[in-house]
Amino acid sequence: MDGSNQRDNNNPEVIFNTQASISLTRQEIEKLVRIAKGNSRNRVRLCVHRTKDEPLHQMLIVHPRHAYVRPHMHIEKSESIVVLDGNVDYIIFDEVGNIKERLEMGPYNSGRPFFQSAGPGIVHTLLIHSEWLVFLEITEGPFVKEGTKYAEWSPLETDYDGGADFVRSLSRQTSE
Repeated sequence: MDGSNQRDNNNPEVIFNTQASISLTRQEIEKLVRIAKGNSRNRVRLCVHRTKDEPLHQMLIVHPRHAYVRPHMHIEKSESIVVLDGNVDYIIFDEVGNIKERLEMGPYNSGRPFFQSAGPGIVHTLLIHSEWLVFLEITEGPFVKEGTKYAEWSPLETDYDGGADFVRSLSRQTSE
């Protein structure tokens, strides 16, 4: 990852790769964490794909502890994640918001599951336990905003208090 990567003008949390080939080191992941610390929501995503229209989207994503990832599903696409650093619960819900499954994930060397893939129609979220979560997300392109459906029973991402309450309630539910 070098200085030729481009920030998305519409979203300071998104960086697009501009190279035909890219490789990353631990130091570059640490740089992404530093960039995340400078964003208002403490998040960043490095899109390995160079445009939103590419058929394969690979994104290195950094989220802080207890970030609210609104429960959602992908209508026609599968999504896979690989945990590189940190600890997270991957939570799957039924249609009314009851937890159906909770997968305690960590990096490969943690002994926990480090890979999760979900097909279309699976409502899910992340409950982050470590200071930072760094993961690789892989899905089909092109990006179509309407291809993601958010759970109506969950707070909006702009409802910061509601999102924080939701994360706290998930933490209580998963610790019981």
